[in-house]
Amino acid sequence: MLGIEVSPVIARIASEHGYSEVRYGPVEEILGTYQTKSVDHIVACSSLYFIENIDLVVWESMRIARKSVFVSLEQFDEETREAMLHNGIRIYNHHRNRFGNSVVIENTHLWTRPSNGKKIFGDIVHKIIQPPS
Repeated sequence: MLGIEVSPVIARIASEHGYSEVRYGPVEEILGTYQTKSVDHIVACSSLYFIENIDLVVWESMRIARKSVFVSLEQFDEETREAMLHNGIRIYNHHRNRFGNSVVIENTHLWTRPSNGKKIFGDIVHKIIQPPS
């Protein structure tokens, strides 16, 4: 398992728990360093809402994945987005259509905010990469 993490603390924890490689930094930059079709699967759960340039991340993920891309796409209400922005953290809602034709589980409970117990809903997207013909 390879990991990309923007938090140095979480990168260290991942390194200690079975990841063969963990790279620290912005995913938008790190994905571009991987060779085309160099990993089997890309998995991004509860992380893409921090990414502004989702089109770049989708493009790079499809470029380097041989078999599939599996992501969760949280859909935060305005109250949550404003609360996070008040704490200096900008979060984004991204649409499943960015991944093209995919298997989608729509509007499912993904997790619960620990600070207030509010349920966060969103889509789970599984994009199967078709081998070139």
